[in-house]
Amino acid sequence: MSKVKIELDHNAVAAFLCSEPVESMVKGYADRAVQRLGTGHKAYIITWTRYPKMRRKVAIVKAKTKKAQRANLRDNTILKAVLGK
Repeated sequence: MSKVKIELDHNAVAAFLCSEPVESMVKGYADRAVQRLGTGHKAYIITWTRYPKMRRKVAIVKAKTKKAQRANLRDNTILKAVLGK
């Protein structure tokens, strides 16, 4: 058996996670969740950074109305919509 050493190019991974295909993919998941949830919810995309050189696009689904917030607290509606249950 030979030993294989794999080294990641962190800059390329960071560039991929901030790219347009990744942004459209996460936006698609968030939009599908909002369609399942109905009115009172909103999805948006942000660039999230935990470490200075590692950025990525993330989608956030949020309950905007009080009725939607209460339903989410009671039944975890956002989680169920994102997971497809």
